[in-house]
Amino acid sequence: FVANDAKLFQPFRSIDRIRMIAARLNRFIDISELMKQQVLAEHYAVHEMQEVNQLVETWASPSLWYRFPPRSMEDRIRNYFGEEVAWLFVWQHFFMQQLLVPTVIGFLLFFRRWCFSIDSQRKLQILFGLFMSVWVTVYNRRYIRYEAVLRQRWGMDKYLLSSIYIRDEYVPDSGSRADTRVTCIML
Repeated sequence: FVANDAKLFQPFRSIDRIRMIAARLNRFIDISELMKQQVLAEHYAVHEMQEVNQLVETWASPSLWYRFPPRSMEDRIRNYFGEEVAWLFVWQHFFMQQLLVPTVIGFLLFFRRWCFSIDSQRKLQILFGLFMSVWVTVYNRRYIRYEAVLRQRWGMDKYLLSSIYIRDEYVPDSGSRADTRVTCIML
């Protein structure tokens, strides 16, 4: 780091600070062993309440159910929760936006049973099925393109697999054997 080049750098995100602290702690302390020995009951990063309150007011408020969150929220979620969590919301947001057209068409076709004959209804159902097949293909291609744009913007071009690990502290309540692997895969 050179002081003259300070304008070229940006401060660490909260998730980056948490990751650096966790890496440093894991270097000297075996947290999983402490949990096995029941010396440590739980561990987690403390939230920044100001940022959490801003996210609740602009994104997670139940009173905002009627509108899609702006695209800028994807970056804010990524900066606070990290890439793995942000991808879930990116996909969900994109999927909900893309579902608008099929939803409107499906809603209008719902009333076909009162307006058309049986033969016309069947033809409309077949056409809607074909439309949905084309829509799914277009949706998948558009999402792959949008994901590529985000991966490049977020600096994740070569990011394929974050982690696969067994969480020793997870014990399923159902009494049945459950798969406790946690996967975070970005394709």
